[in-house]
Amino acid sequence: MGTISTSIRFDEDLLKRGKEEADFEGISFNALITGLLAERLQDIEDYHDAVESIKGSKNKPTISKEEMMQRYG
Repeated sequence: MGTISTSIRFDEDLLKRGKEEADFEGISFNALITGLLAERLQDIEDYHDAVESIKGSKNKPTISKEEMMQRYG
């Protein structure tokens, strides 16, 4: 998969903080944003997978949030 150039508007303070963090990490601002977006998308996908698992199926009954917290919380 190739790369595509795009533009994003940032609040000045957010841009400054992002560039400072990228400098601190020793990476480009682009690498910081790309990495953060990839991590966030993975978190969202994991969440959706968890929701689907919780919903259950005909072979797997569902449990309530309270029961899940008692078991795993």
